Amino acid sequence: MAGAYRMKGMERERAVQLRAADQLAREGYMPPRWLALLAQHHVRSGDLGAAASLLDTILARTNQEQSEDRAAGELVKGELALARGDPETAIEAFELAYRFVPENLFLEAAARAYALNGAHEYAASRYQQLLREKSLGWETQEPWLLAHYELGKIYQQLGDAEKAVKFFRQFSDLWAQGDPDISVLIAARERLKELNSARTLR
Repeated sequence: MAGAYRMKGMERERAVQLRAADQLAREGYMPPRWLALLAQHHVRSGDLGAAASLLDTILARTNQEQSEDRAAGELVKGELALARGDPETAIEAFELAYRFVPENLFLEAAARAYALNGAHEYAASRYQQLLREKSLGWETQEPWLLAHYELGKIYQQLGDAEKAVKFFRQFSDLWAQGDPDISVLIAARERLKELNSARTLR
């Protein structure tokens, strides 16, 4: 639910969900993967302290023979590094997580880090790979859906209007039946309208 609230821009409701998840994590056992997803939400909400605390728990619970556990730790290390202004360390951690467990969750993190570091071609390559490797389950399906929007933004920034329109339109079509108040969907449709208007004026 926290992810759904984030996409709608409902930060207060998202914070409530995160607090509830934190309580569950404190009162019971969560495997490293689920703790990593929770930590990722905290980082992207700006609460690095909560994420760092969860990382300590993840590392304490990590079975070094379990690739999924090790990937979880690298994901949170990368998210924290990126939030602290160290994209190179973040990219290294995300790429390592993907080598441990080749899932969209880690590809999205790497692509985002490349984009924030200004490496748009690398970011586009990772997002394109993500689209080819669609996974089941919402925590990996959400990055697949959002990759269309992110690719649209990258190509718009690179000045490739044709590709930008293609991916914004695909994203909008995929969520044609989605809630109208999803902030990222509104943004994609606004960008698509802007690009189409510019093409009409030429």
